[in-house]
Amino acid sequence: MALLDSAHRVSTDRSPSQHFTEREIHPAICLAAGFGVIIGAAALVHVVFNVLL
Repeated sequence: MALLDSAHRVSTDRSPSQHFTEREIHPAICLAAGFGVIIGAAALVHVVFNVLL
């Protein structure tokens, strides 16, 4: 029942120590960057193996 009890839930509110001027990165940007890294790594492997073989 601890998962359902609101007293045990982790708060998603900002702590007072964090400044409101900080900008958080949108999750879609992180997702696009992740896919970009994967596609870039695959392209690099593809090019390297085409040159070597």
